[in-house]
Amino acid sequence: INAHLFRTTVWPSKFETTTNLYGEPARFDPVANITEKKISSNGPFYGTNIVQATDAFYTVLGDIILNPDYSLMLQGLRTTELYYVVKNPNVSLTVFMIPNSVFETLGFSYDADRSSWNLDNPEMGTNASIGISRLINMHIILNKELTDLSGDDIVETYAGEYIRYQTGLLWAAGNRQKSEFVTASKMK
Repeated sequence: INAHLFRTTVWPSKFETTTNLYGEPARFDPVANITEKKISSNGPFYGTNIVQATDAFYTVLGDIILNPDYSLMLQGLRTTELYYVVKNPNVSLTVFMIPNSVFETLGFSYDADRSSWNLDNPEMGTNASIGISRLINMHIILNKELTDLSGDDIVETYAGEYIRYQTGLLWAAGNRQKSEFVTASKMK
């Protein structure tokens, strides 16, 4: 709802330059998408035939927000500096999404009452916040959109570590040591 609310008057000629509460421009075509125009006591009202494509849903973040299997990934992004990076449509990136079951297997849980992460796995360290940050950072690649893993390449993650993909297999140094590879089919 807030994506449709603007603090200043949105004149039909200013749709691209007037921003909503989130700093996003009106992404409506004034000719094709505005079906109703009214002047109210406190400003103009526009009826539209589409929903504002807000950055939270217009970007890769939308896939994370809308799938309950990734609620811990979403919380992890919120507790790191990367939530707003992933939400920014001007940033080219790849996110390898981590399902809740993987967080749980690794010993991570989120306590909503205390707004804090818990870690019950000595192999992952003792500081849950640092562990979550590192885990999330290792699953984001900036300035590169990987849409096909059939080739062979090494890419740097946001954490400054490297992952390799080759013919549909994906792995980092820790995966290589344990001979655990992620297949492209597991990424869907």
